Order: sequence, then structure tokens, then C-alpha cells
Amino acid sequence: MYLTVGHFKFNANNIKRAEEVMQDIVNLGRAEEGIHQYTFYANPDIEHGYFLFEEWESKAMHDVHFESAAMQAIVPEFFELLAEPPKVSYFDATLESQL
Repeated sequence: MYLTVGHFKFNANNIKRAEEVMQDIVNLGRAEEGIHQYTFYANPDIEHGYFLFEEWESKAMHDVHFESAAMQAIVPEFFELLAEPPKVSYFDATLESQL
């Protein structure tokens, strides 16, 4: 399992467009092979802040998605909408147990 966790804060004057771009990114991700979860969540503690959680079968499947032409076309606009640098972490995880 491969996880992506991101924290993003957008400029107030661009928040509507940021939400549209996040939805476009989610739609692209959810259409990819190997995706289990792909969601942006509003952060109630940070104005115009969002949290990203992605769960993939493997890093290779994540990389196919991220390197796709569609993602490469949308990512520059996404980053231009940010108010500050993002904080993104990647985890190659092993499932230990489930409830």
C-alpha cells in the first residue's frame, strides 16, 4: 500500500477555483487503476486549508497517475493557487491489521 498525505492552504481570492481544481484532481485519481481512496478534506483549523489523503495499491500505480498528461496539465495551476508551500508526505506502508 502507498499513501500520500498533503496539507494545503489556498489564497482566499482563489478558493472557489481551488475547490474546482481539487475536484478535477480527485476525479482523475479515482478513475485510475490501483486507487482505493482519493479525497481532499476541508481543514476546520486552517482557513482555506485542505488535507489530502490518497491510498494506492503501490507506488508504481501512484506514479502512473501523477505522471499522466492530465495531471501534469492541472498541477501547475493547483500550485499557483496556494497561499504557501504545501506539505506533502509519501508512505510505503504495510497493513498490520484491520478492525
